Amino acid sequence: MALLEDVKPQLRISETNTAFNSEITGLIEAAKSDLDTKGVLKVDETDQLTIQAIVLYCKANFGYDNPEAERFLKIYESIANKLSQLREYNSYKITINASEQCAVIFDGEEKETDASGEVIFYSRPKNKVAYKIADGEIQYTDVTGDITISG
Repeated sequence: MALLEDVKPQLRISETNTAFNSEITGLIEAAKSDLDTKGVLKVDETDQLTIQAIVLYCKANFGYDNPEAERFLKIYESIANKLSQLREYNSYKITINASEQCAVIFDGEEKETDASGEVIFYSRPKNKVAYKIADGEIQYTDVTGDITISG
């Protein structure tokens, strides 16, 4: 419901006017779906850049005979393309916590943990991704979202 509250004022609709809520909610869901098709895996409804993209999508598609629709859509496309290129939006965060500072291999990439034993990798969705902590055995995990692995 928070996105509806973000979008309505941008469309010049008062909070108390509920006549367009269904249409606006549909546009918000369409914007999220469009971002997903562009490769944006994470649609954080509290992230200001994501909110701005959704607002622009709604402004471009709300109502009839909007002379600014094309301009709003062009700006939306620009932001959506940028989001799809940024690791924070197009990949999942994989946090690995080892018991000590050591080398960790995740999906073929090797990194050293920090002094507390933590290291962060980023990955697109995948099944059976191999990882190895220090001299331990090779293990596998599915990447379907942000995950934390302890070992």
